[in-house]
Order: sequence, then structure tokens, then C-alpha cells
Amino acid sequence: MVPVLTVFAGLTQKVAQGTALAAMVLPAIMGCLTYVSQGCVRGNVLPGLLTGVSIGAFLGGNFALQMPETLLRLFCGVIFVLTGCKLLGFIGGRKPAYSMASPEQDCLELPAKYIWDDFVLDHYDHSECEHMGAGI
Repeated sequence: MVPVLTVFAGLTQKVAQGTALAAMVLPAIMGCLTYVSQGCVRGNVLPGLLTGVSIGAFLGGNFALQMPETLLRLFCGVIFVLTGCKLLGFIGGRKPAYSMASPEQDCLELPAKYIWDDFVLDHYDHSECEHMGAGI
């Protein structure tokens, strides 16, 4: 989204990044609810993950706002290229811990009652899925 906003909409890198972050709030909530409804959220890692991501976003955002525009564009461009190379398998040939060939194996089939009654899902037996790496 950021490259499109900078190249085609003519926004500066900083404005494009801020706009992209704001545009992701509602889709992120909707996507999260979708994954939660399918049992594909590991509640036990959320506290540490949310803490780290919040601190990183705050520090990274402040750091990015202090960088000169040209350097910020260069930094983002390098990250985009490296990410593309990784996704295409040109660098770091590491495979996922479990296969996506059968998505139903990666997520737990949970009734909605358990998801909304207790977000962390402590009372649900996940032992059958732990060997697949999808336990909550």
C-alpha cells in the first residue's frame, strides 16, 4: 500500500506510511475476528507479542518521523526488495514449520461459543492439534 501511495498518489513517504497504518485498523480487526472464529489465534503468546509490537511501533514511528525523506524511502525500498526475495524463495530457504497444503490442519475447528465465552480458550482441549503446531 505504501509504494502505491508514494508512486501513484504522490504522497511523501511519511504521509503514505501514516495513511497506510490508519487504513489498516479496521481490516486488522476484521481479520483478527475471522482468525479467532476459526481458532487460529494463540492466546498464550498475545501478551508478549502485543507488548513488543506496541513498543516497536511507537519507537519505530518516532524514529521514521525523524529520518530524512530520502533515507526513509531508501530504507523502505531495501526492506520491500528483501521481503520479496524472501517470499519468492531467493534468500533464506527455510520452510514453514507445518504445511499449508491442508489449511484445516493448521487451524482448530472450534464452536463459536468457546471463542466468545473465553478468548484465551483455556477450557478447550487442544492436545489433538499440538503435533501440528496450531495449538492455542
